[in-house]
Amino acid sequence: MWIETWAAGGYAGCVVRSGARLGVLVLDTRFERVPGDIGSPETFRRAEWAGSAEKGDRAPVLFRTVPGATVARVIGRQDGGLVDLFAAHAAALAAEGATAITTSCGFMARHQTELAARIPVPFASSALCLLGALQERYGVVGVITADSTRLTSEHFTACGAVPPDVGSSHAGPSRGGPADSVVAGMQGKPAFRAAILDQTAPLDPERIRAEVLEVGAELIRAHPEVRALLLECTNLPPYAPALAEASGLPVFDALTLCHALMSHSASLEGANIDVE
Repeated sequence: MWIETWAAGGYAGCVVRSGARLGVLVLDTRFERVPGDIGSPETFRRAEWAGSAEKGDRAPVLFRTVPGATVARVIGRQDGGLVDLFAAHAAALAAEGATAITTSCGFMARHQTELAARIPVPFASSALCLLGALQERYGVVGVITADSTRLTSEHFTACGAVPPDVGSSHAGPSRGGPADSVVAGMQGKPAFRAAILDQTAPLDPERIRAEVLEVGAELIRAHPEVRALLLECTNLPPYAPALAEASGLPVFDALTLCHALMSHSASLEGANIDVE
């Protein structure tokens, strides 16, 4: 399974599909996007993204900021007007040559079905699009989100995943169907909240890294049945390797999704990523 390639925060062995050009719809934000953040061009300078290009070349990634798509709107209001807004900008990315498109906020998962129907290339709104496949393989998956108070069952079902407390088992990998998930939020962590949600303070990567490790440890202590972790928030992949090391669990995130889109976009259908 290709998804195993990206376990534990690693991307070794990825082959970017020839001619693939990823389009990223970026929220209208003010915070710094550090390497590893989906909205940072530096994230895609790494050799593992270069495909057939020479080592170190920039991968073919197109960015487009969506004016008016603020954190307060996408995570807070989550209004239906976002569908028209993102669809218009996705069409522009496709016209520029994007062969697959994603977004810089996992909360766009709520609009996955509507947007996928309107975007002319493969579209995956959120790392939650990986969750159904991860539930099938690992059983109970721990989801770390920007704000657990705003994440609803609609975000899960729109991506073809089983929402929390609906699955068949908490006892490890599912045998007869997908298990469910448990969710932990970053909204109570002061450095993350100030920099990302409220945008009232500069981003402090070291403090946020420590907060991510705290949330991961708290989640696993409360739910020892968790067998894998998924980072919904696209600002958290910079901390995925540290989380994988600290937890001993495979960690998946928005960059896992990007690799899937760039490597396998010709075979993707609908909201759920096929990992076979």
